[in-house]
Amino acid sequence: MMSIPRMLRQALEARFADGSLRMIHELGDWRVERAVGADAPILSLATPDGFEATFAVATLQADRLGETLRHSAVPSAARAPAVN
Repeated sequence: MMSIPRMLRQALEARFADGSLRMIHELGDWRVERAVGADAPILSLATPDGFEATFAVATLQADRLGETLRHSAVPSAARAPAVN
């Protein structure tokens, strides 16, 4: 099944082959929770207008995400995007 975000990404990639454009959403709210008996935290991200996505985040991914967010908060010259 193709999701709307994937269709949009593919359309942008077809039109702008360098991959420089993305559909960006403002972050409105976020939550980190832990389900009973689960090892991975649950990360929920939501936009101000109510779009929400929820992810189980492995410990190593959570550590790398936190480190990346800490480093990206520091202004610097053009920086390569951080990817997992």
